[in-house]
Amino acid sequence: VVVSFDSFEDVVANATHFTASASTPMGNHYENKHVTTDADRVWLSTASNEPALLPSAASYTWRNYPVNLYPFGDPVPADVNQHGIGDCSALAVFASMAYLFPDFIKSIITDNGDGTFVVDMYDPQGDPVEVAITSLFLGTASGIGAASGKVGEATWATVLEKAIMKWNYIYQVNPDIWGIGSEHVAPLFTGEGNSFAYYPGTLIPSDMKKVASLSLDNGMIVIGGFNIGGLYVGSGQTVTAHAYSFMYSTDSNALFSMRNPWGYSPGTDGKEDGILNIADDGVVPPTIDMRIIYPGAAAKYLKTPVAPYVPPVW
Repeated sequence: VVVSFDSFEDVVANATHFTASASTPMGNHYENKHVTTDADRVWLSTASNEPALLPSAASYTWRNYPVNLYPFGDPVPADVNQHGIGDCSALAVFASMAYLFPDFIKSIITDNGDGTFVVDMYDPQGDPVEVAITSLFLGTASGIGAASGKVGEATWATVLEKAIMKWNYIYQVNPDIWGIGSEHVAPLFTGEGNSFAYYPGTLIPSDMKKVASLSLDNGMIVIGGFNIGGLYVGSGQTVTAHAYSFMYSTDSNALFSMRNPWGYSPGTDGKEDGILNIADDGVVPPTIDMRIIYPGAAAKYLKTPVAPYVPPVW
C-alpha cells in the first residue's frame, strides 16, 4: 500500500498506539487514578513539603542550588541537561517545549522571589493543580544530579523535573520518575495526553521527514529514539533506550535533527548541544521510532514559523 503524507491528517491516519482516553483528557495512563482532595491541594501548594527521594538514584539527597531560570533570556533546549536521574523522556519533552513553546514554559512557572517556585500542572482528571517547590534539588557533594543548565546551575527544567516528583508523591503514577514515558510527562503541564507512535522501520526516510515536519509545524511534541546504539551520525553516536527531541536541522541535507537530553552525544565535545543531524544514509533512519504528543494548553504559544534549532554559545 502506497501511503502519502500530504497533511497532518495523513500523519494521524497512518499512526498506531494512540494514548487518548475516553475518561480523562490526560491519556490512558492516567485513567482511574487518585482524585485530588482539598488536603492534596494544600500539601502540593506548600513549597516546604518535599517529595520523596528516588530509589533509583539512592546516592542523591536534597541540596540547595542557585536557580537561574532562563540563562539565555528565554527557555531553550540547552537549558535541559540530564545527569544521574533516568528520566530522559521527561527531559526530551522539556527540550521540545523550549524549542516550540518557550513562552508557555514562562507562563506556567511563577518565581516567588524567595527561592520557591509555583508550577501550574494538571491532575489525573485534567483539572488544574498548583505545585510549589523549594530550590532544594537532588545532588551530591560533587555537584547537581538533577537536570541542570550548562554550568551545573538549576534552571526552569530543574524546577519542572522536581515538580513532577512532587506531583507523583501524591498521585503515585510514576513514584520513581526513572523511565517515565514522554506521553506521561507532557500532559502534566499541557493537560492533554493524546499521542501516537511510529515504530522503527515503518516509514521510509522521506516519509519520516514529512511526518516530523508536518507534526512540528502543527505544534506537536515529537520524541523518538534509536533501537541500535553506537551508530555514527557525524562525529556523534546514537544511544539506545534513550529519548531524543525532534527538531528542524540547520543542515539542509539532513532529514531532521534529534537532540540528546544529555546535552552532548558520545564522541563529541558537546558544543553541538547533543544535536544529531540525521541523514538519509540507509543505516540510521530505519532504527528510529517516533512518539508524537498533542500540545494541549501549549498550542497557543507555538513559536512560528518553526525553525531549525541553533544552540546558543556558552
